[in-house]
Amino acid sequence: MAHSLRDTMARHVGSDLGLLKIDFKNAFNLVDRAAFMRASCSALPRLSKWTNWCYSNPSLLLYDHQHVFWSSSGVQQGDPLGPLYFCFGLRPLVDEISALNPCTTSGTWMMAALLRLSLFYFGSGILSTKGPSLGLHLNPAKCEWSWLNPSTVSPSPISGVPLVPTDKVCMLGVPLGSDTFSASFVDNKLLSRLSTTVSNLEDFQDSQAALFLLRTSSSITRATHFMRTTPLAHWEAQAVQFDDRVRQAAGNILGFPFPDHVYTQACLTPSLGGLGLRRVQVHAPAAFAASFRESGCTAGEEWIIPPTVLDHFGSQKKASFRIDQTLHASLLASAPDPRERQRLARLVAPHSGAFITAVPSSEDGTDTVMRPRNFQVAVGYRLGVPVVSSPFPCPLCEQSFDIRGDHAACCTRTGDVVVRHNRIRNLLDRVCHEGLLEPQLEKKGILGPTSGRRPGDVTLPIWADGKRLAIDVAVTSPYSRSPFFLPRR
Repeated sequence: MAHSLRDTMARHVGSDLGLLKIDFKNAFNLVDRAAFMRASCSALPRLSKWTNWCYSNPSLLLYDHQHVFWSSSGVQQGDPLGPLYFCFGLRPLVDEISALNPCTTSGTWMMAALLRLSLFYFGSGILSTKGPSLGLHLNPAKCEWSWLNPSTVSPSPISGVPLVPTDKVCMLGVPLGSDTFSASFVDNKLLSRLSTTVSNLEDFQDSQAALFLLRTSSSITRATHFMRTTPLAHWEAQAVQFDDRVRQAAGNILGFPFPDHVYTQACLTPSLGGLGLRRVQVHAPAAFAASFRESGCTAGEEWIIPPTVLDHFGSQKKASFRIDQTLHASLLASAPDPRERQRLARLVAPHSGAFITAVPSSEDGTDTVMRPRNFQVAVGYRLGVPVVSSPFPCPLCEQSFDIRGDHAACCTRTGDVVVRHNRIRNLLDRVCHEGLLEPQLEKKGILGPTSGRRPGDVTLPIWADGKRLAIDVAVTSPYSRSPFFLPRR
């Protein structure tokens, strides 16, 4: 809707039209269920059984663990179809207004309409007389009127409805006014809350949980909202501040600063070796283009296409992945040595970033939970930053322990390789047990009466076509001089 309204305002900027934003009192909770059920079942008959099951009877609600009452109006909180049902509740009013043939934009039939100065439908009382029977009660004090011609100085033509300047129009949390207003709006809604959120995460003792929350917090979600609905040119300075604060917070959580090339990797999607800290500056144009195209297709309208939209195509997910692929390729091309190229190349292996995206919860065990310091070192190792201040001889094998920690991953004297091997083996065994595959650990003799052969780590008595399957777990180093490859089939 934001894209449609922005296009309409641009097309009629010099006209005598006005924008009327209508507000109903507590509309989502009071809209009549019978009304939106009738409209929904008529438009979507295959959904009627589900609609009736959800809303044909009042819902029993419990408040403060002691007060019981019935909910018989409005859409239910948490219902993903709630906004759609609410639109169906509005539909009788919209249809009656449309029958009067007002000057409205095609496809915009929710809570806003462009009208000529006569305002016949408001004056004729359609909303005030027909709305209450649908559970929709006008709230004139929260309605807004705006002239589409910025030079118009006339007051609001509707008594009790305030006038909002053209350059300060906002709809559904999207600034549609001037660039200055848009920047101020984003600054207030995005940056004012960001500092408190990330400061709390920086003080959090659990680095794994803190980084996970940084990637998925409400601030990131709000940034995505503006990326999809507001051209970056209107709030680029705020996007720079947002990215800088997230970069600083990530460094404080992990315990080391991010040089530019390291931060570039950290901003990649985890499947390409990053941490998923998407930079707003980089991905906002693609997100806006994807939202613009998807909204236009859904609305069935033809809008003036901004030049930046032509630079991107496909969904936001696909467009962002292409951007990340380009950045990953540039990191590979500029890698200073073979070790760095190998590191960056191996990070795209399937599941190599699983510990980044895993939910750090012990609800179903501790397999996805890491100690804070271990997590910080693992992330530093992934990003190629030094994990120790200077090289020193390994106290067990006396080989050099390099600053990037490669030796720790392959030293055979510590027993760490064996520990990692056994943990992977045991995890695989547990998964097979949960799948009722009757696995056997370290089963001997699977190759017959031979000597010097190691047993299979996990053996499944029946796998496919009546045959057994033996699985051997190998822990290798991605920087080995003789890397282990499986032949393609």
